[in-house]
Amino acid sequence: MIKEIAQNKYYSVNQDVYAPRPYYQESVTKDTYSKKIFFSKDEDQTHYILKPVKELISKLKMNNILEGTELITIIPRGKVGCYSVTLNRIANSMSFYLNIPYEKIIQRIKNSRQSETRAEILEERYESVKDSMEINRSLSENKILLLDDVKTSGCTILEAQKILKDAGVHEIVCVCFGINQTTVIEDFKEEVFC
Repeated sequence: MIKEIAQNKYYSVNQDVYAPRPYYQESVTKDTYSKKIFFSKDEDQTHYILKPVKELISKLKMNNILEGTELITIIPRGKVGCYSVTLNRIANSMSFYLNIPYEKIIQRIKNSRQSETRAEILEERYESVKDSMEINRSLSENKILLLDDVKTSGCTILEAQKILKDAGVHEIVCVCFGINQTTVIEDFKEEVFC
């Protein structure tokens, strides 16, 4: 169903998202990494999450996926004026590591309802994030690295990509701390997960 929403509502964007590990809700499995991500919006979990994200970024850099990136930015939290503490710190670290400027260019202009399930109500999730963000300056950058904490339904990332594309950005590389999974991936290896 996410492909339907992507095709019907987000005609100009893609859904490639990279993450170093899966994200599990506690109802699926108790996983320390996922628990750290869950609390990363309010509590600084940089010390725990930075290493796997940096390893993923290194792989993307080695494979020339980040070549030409001119800016790093993050997706704001679901509440107007709020950004994840951990996401902000990791974006700063990646900016230093990659020698690419970091700036919060996306701002929330209306609160969006937090997703409680893996998008069983995708249309409702889409309606919640639609027109909830805007760019806070004009953009001249052609390629941006977009960071978020978790990809659950994908609607927030699609909405952020849409507003960046509408502002003139040609290419967006999306990286999350984790991608939500409804079942445990037993043979998961430390690889680029997308």
